Amino acid sequence: MSGQTVAHAAAMDTLPDVKRVLVIDDDPTILELIRHALGRLDRYEVVTAINGADGLQSYFSALPDCVIVDVDMPVMDGFQFVRAIRGHSVSANTPIIVLSALTDDNHQTTGALSGVDEYLAKPFKVSVLCAALERALQIAPEERERRIQELADGSSGM
Repeated sequence: MSGQTVAHAAAMDTLPDVKRVLVIDDDPTILELIRHALGRLDRYEVVTAINGADGLQSYFSALPDCVIVDVDMPVMDGFQFVRAIRGHSVSANTPIIVLSALTDDNHQTTGALSGVDEYLAKPFKVSVLCAALERALQIAPEERERRIQELADGSSGM
């Protein structure tokens, strides 16, 4: 995979039941691994970005059904990306999965308060990522809004 990967889309002539997934990570090996693994399932079209800023641009051009994002990236980190997505009416209900080596309680709490649906640790198993992706895609927008509001209400009393 070349270093010029800002956004990569596979299988642009997708069927209606194929879900578009935006994967944001500054590690090209991780991007390729996820693109390849999800692409083999024939249920996902994968778009990639190398940092949160490129991810935002890719998000609004691709309008993905779900986002998988790393935390520790240059330019814009994963939590900044999540807050930007959650703060925009077009994207607020998009399922978001964090995939990160930063797994301490502080980072997981920050992820939850930012509104992520799943927080997975690197290294990861593809089967675990796929299961998390399916769960995140099945959360109703109303349920996601309720969860985020509960977190916001709970954190304001801290």
